[in-house]
Amino acid sequence: MDIYVGKQRITLTQNQFVAKGGEGSIFKRENIAYKIYEDHKKMIPPGKIQELEVLNDPFILNPKELIKDNNTNLIGFTTDWANDCTPMARLFTTSFRDANHITNDTTIVLIEFLKNKTHHIHSKNCLVVDYNELNLLAAPGFITAYFIDVNSWETPNYPATAIMDSIRDWTTSKFTPLTDWFSFAVISFQLFVGLHPFKGKHKDPSKEGLQKRVVEHISVFNKDIGFPPSTRSFDLIPSKYKDWFYSLFEKGERKLPPDLPGAIVVAQVITKLILSTDKLEITDIREYESNILYHNPNGEITKTMKTIWLNRTEYPIGPNVEFVSTPLEGYPILVKIEDGEVKFKGLSLQVESLNLACESMAIINNSLYLKYEGNLSEITFIVLNGVIRPVVKNVWPVSPLSSKIFTNCIYQSLLGKPYIVIPIPSFKQSSFITKQIPELEGFQVLDSKYENHVCMVVYHTGQVYNKLIIVFNEDFSKYTTRILEDVHTSVNFTVLENGVCIHIPEDGKMEVFFNNYKFGNTSIKMVEDSSIVLNMKLIADRNKVRFFTNNKLYGVTLKK
Repeated sequence: MDIYVGKQRITLTQNQFVAKGGEGSIFKRENIAYKIYEDHKKMIPPGKIQELEVLNDPFILNPKELIKDNNTNLIGFTTDWANDCTPMARLFTTSFRDANHITNDTTIVLIEFLKNKTHHIHSKNCLVVDYNELNLLAAPGFITAYFIDVNSWETPNYPATAIMDSIRDWTTSKFTPLTDWFSFAVISFQLFVGLHPFKGKHKDPSKEGLQKRVVEHISVFNKDIGFPPSTRSFDLIPSKYKDWFYSLFEKGERKLPPDLPGAIVVAQVITKLILSTDKLEITDIREYESNILYHNPNGEITKTMKTIWLNRTEYPIGPNVEFVSTPLEGYPILVKIEDGEVKFKGLSLQVESLNLACESMAIINNSLYLKYEGNLSEITFIVLNGVIRPVVKNVWPVSPLSSKIFTNCIYQSLLGKPYIVIPIPSFKQSSFITKQIPELEGFQVLDSKYENHVCMVVYHTGQVYNKLIIVFNEDFSKYTTRILEDVHTSVNFTVLENGVCIHIPEDGKMEVFFNNYKFGNTSIKMVEDSSIVLNMKLIADRNKVRFFTNNKLYGVTLKK
């Protein structure tokens, strides 16, 4: 595609394609983003771009230069590119926070940063309006964030063009600085506790519905609301913010946020061990010194926030360190991305350097995968003369910008067409499955996981998060799908060796179904038990199930 920015002609290709949304497509070239509208009538007016120029802040990615086609029609605009960022919605989930060492102190710094930027925006006579978690990108370190989709904001002479229902103040039809602060409060509350302030279940079914709850001031502070056990403690909210949230959500008052975060009162975390219920048998396996991030029953490998345990041997680690071992001998190796390169540290033998550039990595069945630009490399390890040597075993092409590594799979968009890429590691000959998934076209994917012919994808529809459950047949030539609507943003399931999939879609419920190699048994058993919570991170132990919450590891058996 040839475009014109000023008098410069620029060619955009698939290698520069990032994503496709409701309005158009995003491309990236060097450190510049190019937004191309499919419907030129939806193009932001040049006058609005001029009014947005007052937002001269590096964290506000407002439109820069106009883009024209070869017929001099306005078709888009450029903006700055934010590298290595994370959609704010991911910071709502406890599992992501733990995996990335995001503390409550980090959250307070981030919220204060957002508050200061919002004051700056209002001081320039602009409104965010669509102040939602997908229009905020957390920068590395998670204490700052970029504001994107600025073209939809309200300026003195141009109205806002979008707003998501979940952050809307339904008590008024006008957009003001106070409606922005209401949306800010909804985001901030979820950053603290992981729950939308107007979610949860009311004792009276007639009181359900987001709009009704907002209008009638029925929030999670209401005594008749029950909220999921996976919700983080309200005591993590600083006292001044807690008072502000209560007055805003429960009393319906509209006022500015507090100037200071206030004192923090952290409640002691107590894990309740449920030995037996009508539906489950739960056994206590082991307790660790800090929260568990990962557990592999094969070899009893456990990664916590501070250490990696190999059976009963403890190895202290720093942040963002992963574990892999040599395929034949089982020698342990720590892996980390540092300064744009992959680094290794052997725990029993020295590991040679690889000098390979790397953006992100994944470990699938003890195989290491590294992504850099348009390549996905599989790394294996051999032992020669008492030294471990990393070797590039395979290299596969992936989309440089629109591909993202999730758990055991990669999601990528090829000019708007969504694909799931599944590496299948093998000691001898690895394979690489690529499947187009039309059901995801036009949506933003937030999280995904693949395991043993089952893939689950959480995506955003424009208003809510849905989950697509994909079950592949034996040779991946076909698949079936099922959609769960308005779901939590995390993916939590595991598949046993016998093909049984255990899935927790929400607190209090557990699904059991087969991975349907031959599309045979498609029945779904639903187990309802109050002891089931989303924070029970499920793991397959051959044909048994384990899970961990906080720093404790459990075994669980479903009663017949």
